[in-house]
Amino acid sequence: MAGISLFLEYVFIHCMLIISGKYTYQDSNRAGGNNLEGKVMKKRLKYALAILFALTLLVNGSFSALAATESDVLLPYREKLNLLNEELGTQYKIPTNEELAVTDMTVQELNDFYTSMDLNEFEEYILEMHDQNAQNSEARIQNVIAVNDGISARATETEQFYYYSSSNRNYFTLKSKIVTVNNVAYYNSFVNAGYNSKATGYPYYVPMSISYSVSSDSRQMTVSYNCSKYISATLIDTGYYTINVTYTAGA
Repeated sequence: MAGISLFLEYVFIHCMLIISGKYTYQDSNRAGGNNLEGKVMKKRLKYALAILFALTLLVNGSFSALAATESDVLLPYREKLNLLNEELGTQYKIPTNEELAVTDMTVQELNDFYTSMDLNEFEEYILEMHDQNAQNSEARIQNVIAVNDGISARATETEQFYYYSSSNRNYFTLKSKIVTVNNVAYYNSFVNAGYNSKATGYPYYVPMSISYSVSSDSRQMTVSYNCSKYISATLIDTGYYTINVTYTAGA
């Protein structure tokens, strides 16, 4: 980058000298003519503009090449992962910058993590993660916590939490409105459903879409979370995992 800046500065000064007349060159029209000075100035401007145009193309190409080099540092690993996906019948991917934001890992740490491996070591790592993923393919309920602001015939907003792993504190949520009649709670309406936005461990599920249904007696609400799955901070399974959670009003 420093070399490009110095070169740009050099050519700019060169162009200014051409325009000012400090640099001259042979011209067949130099002798005679009332408009000689104007002709010379026009040629100087054309020459300088041609140099600046060529410089612009060169610098743009240099920046593009630099950007491509920086963004493609993990390209060999992504290509290897595509081949492994074909062999395993999986949909694994290395996180993008945006997807990495939910973890505690930086882009530089991710790049360093993978580039510290050769491609054979990378394959061994993916196969290890694949085995681990198979062992944790099903989310398990740990507990459901209801936060109710009172018992009333009026609908009150409630948030319930579904902790799906005993190894961490990742969870899904359901926000709803509940009414209580004769000491029995019923779902009045669905508000929304979500999840913890920062991974606290792995596996970590990120819902891509959510749907729900209510039982005929309005006592239960089943939410379907259609998710991709972070196997670790460095690897995502983009195959859909549908996790159905049945919540009970007032529980």
